[in-house]
Amino acid sequence: MFKWADTGKCWYAFFVKTGDEARVKEKIEYTLSNTQDYDLFVPKRLVNERRAGKWRHVNRILFPGYILFYGKIGPKEYVKLKGIPGLFFVLKDRSCLYQINENEMDMILRLSHNSGTIGTSYGFIEGDDIIITKGPLVGYEAYIERIDKRKGRARVRMNFLGQLRLVDLDLSIAGAI
Repeated sequence: MFKWADTGKCWYAFFVKTGDEARVKEKIEYTLSNTQDYDLFVPKRLVNERRAGKWRHVNRILFPGYILFYGKIGPKEYVKLKGIPGLFFVLKDRSCLYQINENEMDMILRLSHNSGTIGTSYGFIEGDDIIITKGPLVGYEAYIERIDKRKGRARVRMNFLGQLRLVDLDLSIAGAI
């Protein structure tokens, strides 16, 4: 039997068709516009990419196929959400909707500064240590797995939906070629 949590507002994850996050987000906003106060969040990251011989900053979705929802989902909202094309399902565990851990969301929100996009960090290497001087990765040096100086990226360890994920974030290293 499915249980409805009565904990107030929580973070939930919606699984959607990859590449359709923005379109499905608009449909959710339209469908739930009269029901309650909520926030929808599709975290993005700024990355440096090379195309046609030129480097440019591009926005990429941090977790493709996911829309994060902060609010309360009851039986009425759940039925409305199930009818939205492109929204495959709301993540569940065995007996209720899966609530995203606050520590996981705290890291995502801090990195994105609540703007939705994780920007560029700046730093330098001193011996075997990386020191971040400016940007969202300040204080998260311990989560950096490796650095690709050529691409200007840091591979960062993050927990998301109870799993360890490695994501590439933009990092400018002083003196890097």
